[in-house]
Amino acid sequence: MALLLSDGIDSGALAAVLSETQPSFRAFTYKATASTEGSDSEAGEPDVGETLKSDTITATYDELARSVVPALAGLNEPVGDGAALAIWMLIRKARPRATVFLCGQGADEVLGGYRLSQDRFRLAVLRRLCQLPLPFMDRAIPHFVNGEESPSIRRVALARAPAPFAPAVARFLIYRPLPAWALESLLGAAIVPGRYLEAIDRLYQECSPAALDLDRIQEVMLKTFLPENLLSQGDSVAMASSAELRMPYLDRDLVAFVLGLPREMRVGLWPGHINTKLVLRWWGRNRLSRRVLRHPKRTFRFGSIRALLKSPAIDLRGLMLDSEVLRRHLGGLSAWMKEPAGLPRGTWGATTWTLASLAAWCDAAGVR
Repeated sequence: MALLLSDGIDSGALAAVLSETQPSFRAFTYKATASTEGSDSEAGEPDVGETLKSDTITATYDELARSVVPALAGLNEPVGDGAALAIWMLIRKARPRATVFLCGQGADEVLGGYRLSQDRFRLAVLRRLCQLPLPFMDRAIPHFVNGEESPSIRRVALARAPAPFAPAVARFLIYRPLPAWALESLLGAAIVPGRYLEAIDRLYQECSPAALDLDRIQEVMLKTFLPENLLSQGDSVAMASSAELRMPYLDRDLVAFVLGLPREMRVGLWPGHINTKLVLRWWGRNRLSRRVLRHPKRTFRFGSIRALLKSPAIDLRGLMLDSEVLRRHLGGLSAWMKEPAGLPRGTWGATTWTLASLAAWCDAAGVR
């Protein structure tokens, strides 16, 4: 058994438990580099070995590029997350030394991680500001309240919403969906009025009327991002190497316990990375180093889609543009590949990963 280790509190806590029960356990961490020497790794990548002994699995961008099709095409279903490619590579390279891997996935959704303290605080402030006659608010609304309605309509809806319902009105998702105008541009056609994000509206409507804003956000995450992304890709990439990937934070009893805790034991009132996953930070006070406890949440640096698009090892752009399925349904695909101006930060890359995954999966499955 081995641990997939990052520099964060989730896998750090698992490492602390394993150190008490299995002192000789193996740990693997991942790094994407421009070359085999690893001298050009992604900026800001911390040295996990400073805290816990681990073996670093290095993947060059050319290796990642050559693995795009076999990794993404082998998923049980297309998953638009570049992390799937990196985890596929990580497990494949570590597989000769272990068959069962533990990881910290699921902790953010269950324990109240990501940037929930910041986003809850921001929504609360925004809701109050929307109640004031401030003209600039219509320009701010599209950045924080998702939907196809005009900014003024979204603003009024948020201003009138009771505090616990603010996430529902904002159609809050931890990974922001495409703005309606960008989706129309990619489709090459107008979306049907009232249909965009209707599934998110339905999920928020299914929450208990007495639920707090945090409860609503977490319930929707547990019904969307967790099963449709993390669980789907995790199972697929492990099976591709005849391995098992286990997520201890999704233990049934642990989930039931944590979701029954008061809000203040999951996420604090004030913004800041140390005000998330409070119960885990409390548990780790005498078990984890101060660095691990206070380290900001860092996105898994699985590799840049822009770097892969430049790799000579694969014609990734051609994979998408030549896909029969994508060409048939996405009239604005060619324009999208040139990266439209005005997109929120990170949206283009995340969506392009989705398109690459869909193209590879559909071509391999014979979907036309």
